[in-house]
Amino acid sequence: MSVERMNMLNLVAPIQYIDEIVKEMVLFGKLHIVNAMVEIDESNFMIAVDEENIEEIAEMSMIHSYKDQQSFKTFKYHLDSLMTFFNIPEEVKPDYLSGHYSFKKTMDAVNDIFHEADALQKKMDAKKQELTQLDNIQNCLKMMKDVNIDLSTLNGMAYFNYEIGILSKEGREKIRKNYENIPAIVLHIGNDQKDEVYLIISLKEFKLETDRILRSLNFRRLEAPKNCAGKPFEIETIFYEQSEILRAEIAEMEKYKEELREKYYSDVEKAYSQNEMEEAKTVIKSNIACTDNFFYLSGWVPEKEKSLLDKRLSVFDDEVILVFKNTKDVYNYIIPPTKLSNHRIISPFEPLIKMYGIPSYGEIDPTLFLSLTYMFLFGAMFGDVGQGIVIFLMGLVATKKMTNSVYGQIFMRLGVSSTIFGFLYGSIFGFEHILPALFLRPMENINTMLYSSIIVGAVFLFISFSIGIINAVKNKDIKEGIFGRNGVCGFVFFMGLLMILAEMTISLKTIPMNFLIPVMASCILLIVIREPLTHLLINKRPLYEEPPANYYTESVFEGLETIINILSNTISFIRVGAFALNHVGLFMAFHTMAELANNKAAGILIYIIGNIIVIGLEGLIVFIQGLRLEYYEMFSKYFVGEGIEYRPVALKCS
Repeated sequence: MSVERMNMLNLVAPIQYIDEIVKEMVLFGKLHIVNAMVEIDESNFMIAVDEENIEEIAEMSMIHSYKDQQSFKTFKYHLDSLMTFFNIPEEVKPDYLSGHYSFKKTMDAVNDIFHEADALQKKMDAKKQELTQLDNIQNCLKMMKDVNIDLSTLNGMAYFNYEIGILSKEGREKIRKNYENIPAIVLHIGNDQKDEVYLIISLKEFKLETDRILRSLNFRRLEAPKNCAGKPFEIETIFYEQSEILRAEIAEMEKYKEELREKYYSDVEKAYSQNEMEEAKTVIKSNIACTDNFFYLSGWVPEKEKSLLDKRLSVFDDEVILVFKNTKDVYNYIIPPTKLSNHRIISPFEPLIKMYGIPSYGEIDPTLFLSLTYMFLFGAMFGDVGQGIVIFLMGLVATKKMTNSVYGQIFMRLGVSSTIFGFLYGSIFGFEHILPALFLRPMENINTMLYSSIIVGAVFLFISFSIGIINAVKNKDIKEGIFGRNGVCGFVFFMGLLMILAEMTISLKTIPMNFLIPVMASCILLIVIREPLTHLLINKRPLYEEPPANYYTESVFEGLETIINILSNTISFIRVGAFALNHVGLFMAFHTMAELANNKAAGILIYIIGNIIVIGLEGLIVFIQGLRLEYYEMFSKYFVGEGIEYRPVALKCS
């Protein structure tokens, strides 16, 4: 339950091994790549200076970025087309990547397959388009089946145009009201279920005006045959026979397509796997530096994976120079990436951390604290046995149905918390008197709920301050860790404020006021002068990084803000008790509605609807309010979140 330890990797090897070694790095799947050229330019790339490495070190003076001349754009288009055409899932198969393979041969094979498949696809598309046109014409002819006129008569008109189509109900009403203003003859010629089909005949010189009117009437044109002779029902038979021939041809093509799929499936699948490998290799190669004889690679590797990488590269014997550096040796000039390593019970809460920011490498991983406090807050605000079980089941279904459904796993855990608090409150589906309350009933103990919320908030803030101070000590940040608003001074002021509130509310006397208030005032003063005081302690000059007048103006306001914030942070937790009371109060309204219905079936329906509304609406609000308390009240005390996420170059293998 921490940030995983990292080591910086520096690797040098002969240029002829670049493809093989980079491939091993991709299969290793644990390398967070760093630009080697930048590392060398800043004199941070280190290898042992001895007689064996003298050639590699000497050539670093002639170093340049690696340029890969290969372009996969056309090949990628062909491959994507084949994956779609043959309906092949996008899965990387490690078996296709073992041993040596020629990607050039794979590319040539894919290009040949594409040309064969593309020719078939174009023929199929042309046939399907032709079939669609025939189906549209048949549809039009079916709607004209009651028209007893030879279509050659309509097609042979010298001075008139005609259109066949469907008018909406609104369009038909407009025509009836404005028929005398339309420069066309409108004839009802058939129908198809709820659609009415019309024949529109107009003079050719009025074509533009007629088209404009038809558009305004939402006239939907039907594709009528223009070069046919005969009555509609006679012509329909001819087109039906043609469409059946086309369907048979398309069926034969589909059969041939399936034969091609069986023939080339493994080839295309292999090409996809190898292409994913080449793209991953390109990511690494773009960050490699090289000379005519050697290449240089840098990156971060989890400390526990070093032996595995050594084993992978051992096949190259002494050709590879491999150096691992501890973070202490490089932390001053390069920030290690952060890889969170948590137990699977709390790891689903990591996305909530990442929504705020990535923990810095030197920070304490906040996942454990967030997961425990967030589950507690949600359960306390939304305590109900029945609804908690429903939320758990919703999360379970989401986890089963959706791939990598992290939020489904979060809902499962929140559902368990809600169920536990439901037993503590004695609440099930909004009913407060079915189960015994193992702790208390919120509505019967309003003051206790509100006071308890503030006490819980004070405990959580106490822990938050403590984590923040530990982070500052680890990073040797005296200014913020000792004198900052979230450091020791802010913590002492916070504790003093709690003692004052305890004496005012429950008459609990701890430290005398005549001693406590001066200490708190001193803490605020130290927060105000923390910059010059820190510079004085570490013997740094000048004492101010900006004009003193500007510094003190800003710092005094920050001191006042500290007083207000610490007070508001503590009081803000009262919302936990308020939402627990609101949860009960909302159901009291549904209980009242059910009783007023004076009908058992209606009452049950109201209870069901009430539970759905509460789970959907109030559940969402409580989810958001819990995050608000985490982000604004607690994270602000101890979490900076300015780290770099660990992103290794790896394949997503099936």
